[in-house]
Amino acid sequence: MDNVAAVLRELEHRREGSIEALQANEAFMSLITQATMVAIRNHHGQKRASLRNALTNAALSAHPGEDIQLAFVRFIDDLSPAHVTLLRLIPELESAVSKVTSYEGLYALISPHFTERPSQDLFKMLCLELQARGLLAISADIDDFPGLYEASSLLLHQPRSDLPRVALTSVGQSFLSFIAEGNPVAA
Repeated sequence: MDNVAAVLRELEHRREGSIEALQANEAFMSLITQATMVAIRNHHGQKRASLRNALTNAALSAHPGEDIQLAFVRFIDDLSPAHVTLLRLIPELESAVSKVTSYEGLYALISPHFTERPSQDLFKMLCLELQARGLLAISADIDDFPGLYEASSLLLHQPRSDLPRVALTSVGQSFLSFIAEGNPVAA
């Protein structure tokens, strides 16, 4: 509640118009309610900062729309700080990530940047959970970690090596913008 009050005070200073207009906005009030419930259930400072940024960005811009804003607040609740770290690293290391052809290569590239290095199994789980939410695109032909059964297949066409096998989606980009500090979400 203190964070919500702090966001409202900050918005009152930054936003043209009155804070009463925000309080009359049912969509924004729903977002505050959902964000408050998520904050109450979480001890992670990173999640609380993401929620604070999300509320600020939602008040300053209607993008990405109220349905997706509510989904993004649920993502903040559901995803661990490790998920968000992985998601942020993909665009930061984009040129190297675009050359990766396996989970092993992606792990070798990204895992040193984690405060606590995840196991290979946990790393793959993080990737797949981000993919399931539409935040990360992972090609079906990315090689798995070694030591797992790989079915052979007949290639009917030459695979393209000019396209990345792992990439942040436009939804992933919107999510990162939505939770970024001092970043009114761009349309």
